[in-house]
Amino acid sequence: MIQAIRALYSEGRFESAYVMLDQAVEKHPNDLQLGRDVGVFIYEKSVFHKFNTAVSGLSAYLPTHPNDYDAYIAHAFTAWVSGLNTECIASCTRAIALKHNGFIAYRILGLYYLIYLCT
Repeated sequence: MIQAIRALYSEGRFESAYVMLDQAVEKHPNDLQLGRDVGVFIYEKSVFHKFNTAVSGLSAYLPTHPNDYDAYIAHAFTAWVSGLNTECIASCTRAIALKHNGFIAYRILGLYYLIYLCT
C-alpha cells in the first residue's frame, strides 16, 4: 500500500496520496508495519498536516522494534514539531544509541534545545 501512496505522491497527486494515507490508517489501525511506513513517509515528505498520524503510528511501532533507526528519527522529528518534547528527546536518545555518528538525531535534539530551552 505504501508503494501506491509513494507513486501517487511522486506523480504530484498529493490529495489522492493523503486520502490513501488516511484510508490505510483507518482500515488497518493495528498494522504496526503500516504505521511505521506511513510515519516514515510523512516525515520524509514533510507532510506537516499529517504529523500527528505519524507520531501515533510510530509510537505504536517502536516499542516492538527497538532497533529501527529510521523510525526513531521520523518519530523524533514529528514529535518535536508536534510539541511532544518528552517523546522527541526519548527518540533522539535511542537513535543516537543506535547510530552514534548519525547527525540527524543530534540536529533534532539541538533544535529542540535551542527552541524550547533558550526561550
